[in-house]
Amino acid sequence: MGQQAPRREGAPNRILLATVAVAGMMFMFLSTNDAIFPTVALYYPFLREAATVVAVVVAAILVAISYRAPQLLNCRAWNIAALASCVLYALCCWWGVEERSLFLLTVGTFCDSIAETWFFVLVCTAFARLNRDEQPVVACAACLISYALGFFLAGSEFSVMLALNALCLGLIFATSWPLAKPTLQAIAASSPQKEMAVANPSSFLSFGHFIFLAILMFGFTEGTSLALAENPEGLPTPFLAVVTLLALLIVPMLTRRSLNPDFLFSLCAILALGGIFLIPAELGSASFGIATATSLLDASYACFNLLLLLVIGSVIARNPLAAVSTSALAVGLLWLGIALGAGLGNTALALLGENGPVITALSLALILAFGAFCFAVLKFCDFTAAINDIRTPQPLQPPRTAEPTTRERVAQVAEEFGLTKREEEVCELLASGRSASVICERLSISLNTTRYHAKNIYAKLGVHSQQELIDLVESEPTTR
Repeated sequence: MGQQAPRREGAPNRILLATVAVAGMMFMFLSTNDAIFPTVALYYPFLREAATVVAVVVAAILVAISYRAPQLLNCRAWNIAALASCVLYALCCWWGVEERSLFLLTVGTFCDSIAETWFFVLVCTAFARLNRDEQPVVACAACLISYALGFFLAGSEFSVMLALNALCLGLIFATSWPLAKPTLQAIAASSPQKEMAVANPSSFLSFGHFIFLAILMFGFTEGTSLALAENPEGLPTPFLAVVTLLALLIVPMLTRRSLNPDFLFSLCAILALGGIFLIPAELGSASFGIATATSLLDASYACFNLLLLLVIGSVIARNPLAAVSTSALAVGLLWLGIALGAGLGNTALALLGENGPVITALSLALILAFGAFCFAVLKFCDFTAAINDIRTPQPLQPPRTAEPTTRERVAQVAEEFGLTKREEEVCELLASGRSASVICERLSISLNTTRYHAKNIYAKLGVHSQQELIDLVESEPTTR
């Protein structure tokens, strides 16, 4: 089982590299959505959704590799594929727009999806190498830099933005790979996450964890609201987003308080609900309504990108071996939610018509759905507590006692803590340092059954990892 990679980079160098990497990634998201895809959509509107689906598939592949076969995480191959995708993305999209070629634009947008997904994993892994007090400052500053670049480059020609995007992807790799390399190499040399999660259930977030559900739901809300608030005259200046990010950067520094993820999600939700509520105002008055709605939504998206980065970075910092699965699953769910929301919103408008009553009804329905999720599902959920509960996986050490003595000690533990006969059998193998796959083979049970028994054993014994179980069993006296 791999261990946490050491932090050897100097603080200034580490902070600079992470800031550039995060700013580049955020700028890529902004410029792709505001400049690249709108131009491509003029010829083939469906390519945006198709490219999003490809990105979700790539993220799912990375999650599956980390979960089942981390030895397939060949970083060199992924880096070469991503860098080659950057070149193909720029060339095919430029040529495709010039020739209005569906084939070239499809190849270009799909290559962009491959590169962005892998580089997002690199950026999150690199960001997690920062200290806890460095992460909020770097994240806020990087988001501000990305918005500033987007503002000054707004209105640039498509070919210019495309070239800048390709160069930006190269810069992201150059700054994030030195920081991410040790962690990714440790993951490639580690056991599959599905086995490590049996021995260390407190080290990995489950696929159905409320953090991932919140990401999916917010992505769905973002996609739907973008479909309802689509403004053909262009987006307003992201003044409110910049002001909000500045406040989130300056206020915690003045008050000497850390940026709380729960407060940040509440802020995202309030801004999103306010923006969605004002969408119908476009119908009855001048551009004030849509400008205000889009400004609130833009600020909400900026805050959520910040929250996403901080949550993923904190999770990876506590368990670096979950870097690939956590970051890939998070961005995959976000993009999946956006695709589902945009698809549902556009389909509803196409079927019912883009008129006042329809947009008003859809906006209110979205408010009710998102509001119910925030204030009912997430009411008793705590981002900070969930992050703090994550424990770094403990490397196994061979038991200090012989197998017969281990069996006797496990029998006493089973009697003391009320383990069932099957739980006692699983506990004995865990206390002997056996892996999940060995337990499945010895007892002829599935991995899910093994995980179920292990969780029950850990709960009854009050331990959080296989090593803690071994220590408890070894401390059990052989006689009473």
